[in-house]
Amino acid sequence: MRAHSEQPNIALMNGNVLTLDGAQPYADTVLIRRRRIGWVGERRNLSAAALSAAKIIDCGGRTVVPGFIDAHCHILAYAASLEAVDCSPSAVADIEDILREIRRVAKVTPRGDWIRATGYSDYDLSEKRHPTRRELDDASPHHPVRLNHRSGHACVLNSLALERVGIGSDTEEPPGGTIARDIEDGEPDGLLLEMADWLDGRIPRMNEGRLHEVVSQASRIFLSQGVTCVVDATPSNSLDRWKSLLRKRRERNLIPSLHMMPAADRIDDFLSAG
Repeated sequence: MRAHSEQPNIALMNGNVLTLDGAQPYADTVLIRRRRIGWVGERRNLSAAALSAAKIIDCGGRTVVPGFIDAHCHILAYAASLEAVDCSPSAVADIEDILREIRRVAKVTPRGDWIRATGYSDYDLSEKRHPTRRELDDASPHHPVRLNHRSGHACVLNSLALERVGIGSDTEEPPGGTIARDIEDGEPDGLLLEMADWLDGRIPRMNEGRLHEVVSQASRIFLSQGVTCVVDATPSNSLDRWKSLLRKRRERNLIPSLHMMPAADRIDDFLSAG
């Protein structure tokens, strides 16, 4: 790899650099200028003049690798999950744990406001099943509650949430979606499968100021894990969402480079926009 003709502004030195280049698999120095890699090689092959204008970072022998690509993520959903009630397997062991966490948040949430919880896994709960609307009602009867499964393909709503989104005993299932029902009376039991897109237009969105904060937080987490490129694979991706995420990139609200998989029924919109 050859030196860049202009001076870099950062020098990563004394590192175990894994280049992923078969011709030069290892190095100990990386020069960066204007946030782009300009040179990778051995320190002994670098002149003192090349380092004169650079900020030097001593890697202390630590491993340095190219940035990771998250090839399938859901940026806005992940960002929103950062302020939701954590019901992941590391946080809860059973349904009662989930209900306890929801009760805790309900105590400090204004009556009628939505409570969002996320990350539960029926397979990891001791009961080996999904919670029901009635159980969520017991935890928070005066707040609409949405509890998202960790897969992103299921969620459970309590009775007030079902009412708010317009799901009742006679509600027809949307194409591709499933409304689970009580085997005795046919009433919805709260579990919804493959209905995230349907719900998106019926549950209030996070306000723009708060969204800005959680996207910034998500961006910092991506970078802290070495992820420098993200590919948003949300099934409902539209041209408007693409423009919104691009705006967040321009504002440095979202730092990793960005790619998007368009929704199947929105591809023509993207093609028309060039």
